[in-house]
Amino acid sequence: MDFLQDSRWTMQGLNSRLKGFLEQVNKLQEDNRRLEDQIADWGLRNAPHAQESTQQERTVEELHFQVGKLLMENAELALQSDHMKSKASTIQARSVVFGTH
Repeated sequence: MDFLQDSRWTMQGLNSRLKGFLEQVNKLQEDNRRLEDQIADWGLRNAPHAQESTQQERTVEELHFQVGKLLMENAELALQSDHMKSKASTIQARSVVFGTH
């Protein structure tokens, strides 16, 4: 009889813990739904207006164009620099060969 009694107490304890766990899960799900609603409301209140978005998109496009232009200029300057270094190296090599160094 003691074994059956212990088993019942064990099962009651487990059932009680399970019930508490499920109640906590339900509470967390409700809290989560409420937070999701609050986030959605905040997003609607703080969304940029269409006109602001269009202006921001234009600004981004303009900046993107400027960055591309600057990258091209930088590449051209790098090529010019390499060309000048090559010329300087050639002149230096000639001056060593002809003994004008």
